[in-house]
Amino acid sequence: MRKYLILGAMIFFGSINLFSRGQNYCTRAYDVVSCLEFSDGTMKVTYYDLLTKRNITEQEYEEIKKVRPQE
Repeated sequence: MRKYLILGAMIFFGSINLFSRGQNYCTRAYDVVSCLEFSDGTMKVTYYDLLTKRNITEQEYEEIKKVRPQE
């Protein structure tokens, strides 16, 4: 139980550090790049479709996941 409490605290304080540094983290799935952008104490998620070469909404991403096979 104690190790989970310590792990939770590390994640919490790590996320505070991310918010203050303004870093971005991106991943790719279904030919879509998803990015978490941290800046000014806020978090924003953006999606970019590599096939159509345009930004898409979260709803469009959910539809793509239903139709496209994962790499």
